Amino acid sequence: MKQPNRKGDGVKNIIDRFRLNGKKAYITGGARGIGKCAATALAQAGADLAIVDRDLDPAQETAKELASSYGIKTIAVKADVASEKDVEAMIKSIVTAFGTIDIAVNNAGICINKGTMEMTADKRYLIFSMSNGINYYERTDFHRTSTNHPMQRTIFK
Repeated sequence: MKQPNRKGDGVKNIIDRFRLNGKKAYITGGARGIGKCAATALAQAGADLAIVDRDLDPAQETAKELASSYGIKTIAVKADVASEKDVEAMIKSIVTAFGTIDIAVNNAGICINKGTMEMTADKRYLIFSMSNGINYYERTDFHRTSTNHPMQRTIFK
């Protein structure tokens, strides 16, 4: 059965509507686990990727693997998302490499299997800064570096 198609839109099926060819994305915590799975999905859809992780070697391995498997452009970026300076450098590296950022996947996080009261203050701060740092720092730095990006015009005005 032939699928309905809007006249002249050139889309053959629903998968074509989900293509990300030409889009530029980053994913924090993208070297392994859930982040790597999300990065793989974005790569399969055609997005060029920056794999961001605190550990550069696995990020480079994942970036190389995805570029080879899916024919996309990739870079590996070392960054601790709890550090404002690292996030600032991360955004600049990605914009320098790709020219823009279309998709941000803020996946980085940690899990400490203890109750809050059993953790040291340093561990509680680490969890808080990992969870909240990227959302705050990325937003403010993205505003400074990407003033012509559509996301900046709609979110940061």
